[in-house]
Amino acid sequence: MTLELDVTQRTRIVTAVVDALQQALPGSTCCLRGSLAAGSADDYSDIDLQWTVAVADFGACRALATHLTRVGEVEALRTVP
Repeated sequence: MTLELDVTQRTRIVTAVVDALQQALPGSTCCLRGSLAAGSADDYSDIDLQWTVAVADFGACRALATHLTRVGEVEALRTVP
């Protein structure tokens, strides 16, 4: 697989992921974290997001990978409850 470092493409992906997560659980919020949020990202920066959901909806988060595949292939996923 080729490493993609196109910042414009990363921006489109971030927007699509944020939209997909917020649509997956109405009422949830998703926002940037880390270097992208701080404006200090470089070509190699990863995408850090915070997805906040209601306690009652937390079980539905187990399908996170499924929600993300609506945007594209998921190669790696790390979560912190």
